[in-house]
Amino acid sequence: MHWRNSLILVLQTLVFCSAPYTHASERLRVALLEFQGDENRLVTTALAKSLAEDTRIALVDLRQAAAAANGFGYDGSLNLTVEDARRLGAAIGCEFYILGKTFTTLRRSVEKTTYGESLIAIFIVDARAGRLVKFDHALTKGETPQSAQDESLSAIKNRIPEYISNMSSQRAEQLSLLQQAEAEPIEEMPEEGSPQAAGFKPPQTFRRYIPEITELARLAEVTATVELAVVFHSDGRIGKIDVLRWAGFGLDESAIKTAREIKFKPATRNNLPISVRAVLQYRFKFLTEIPTIKNKKLLESRSN
Repeated sequence: MHWRNSLILVLQTLVFCSAPYTHASERLRVALLEFQGDENRLVTTALAKSLAEDTRIALVDLRQAAAAANGFGYDGSLNLTVEDARRLGAAIGCEFYILGKTFTTLRRSVEKTTYGESLIAIFIVDARAGRLVKFDHALTKGETPQSAQDESLSAIKNRIPEYISNMSSQRAEQLSLLQQAEAEPIEEMPEEGSPQAAGFKPPQTFRRYIPEITELARLAEVTATVELAVVFHSDGRIGKIDVLRWAGFGLDESAIKTAREIKFKPATRNNLPISVRAVLQYRFKFLTEIPTIKNKKLLESRSN
């Protein structure tokens, strides 16, 4: 994924080029795309029925949403960049959309008895900003895989009013988020050899950190990449962190927590400390890798 130097400009362009926000008194336009995994159509259909019963939203027709997603080229990924997520939302024509994954299996306990286990994971995406605004899951056990899945599905359906309330709150916060600004100027990491790189020295990190992969991600056999835009302040603080590529399953939070712990010497321009924004990339595949930093030749790292 190519990192653009003018991140703030790009993000602002993505926001302001999208459709106007719906008036608070109007129903939210929400789309549901077919879940990935076991018994996905059954789960998707059941959730669509529950969503349609809530008068606070207008649910996009399932076939219409699927056709728009297919036309866009969506392949069912649950590890989207905010830009791709925004474009998918624009193709569907909604304010929020819901993705998900189901996983049902028969397990054997240490006592040699068998039982069913079911996981339903749900992703709620802000279609205009491309942000993952809510990740939730239900993990249950039952005498059989089917009974476990029935229980997981019931748990998720019971939370639908909460999900819709969350979407409504997110919509109300959009304008205030657009008005927020950093208190000091922040540079983007310049490309090596570019005119902007003259006189620039990147932040020097003193340790390398590895985020923890969550048990939920292990259970769901998730392989994913999380990308963060992190502000390295001139006074040695880690500032605002924006998720550029989300993964759910607690991996975004794990990556953010790890980034917050970074200790570094600030970047400088012409020997004066400055604040910069850099992209950190964390790859999760059962065992996590050391994060890579785009423009890594410009970011000097030292490990203890």
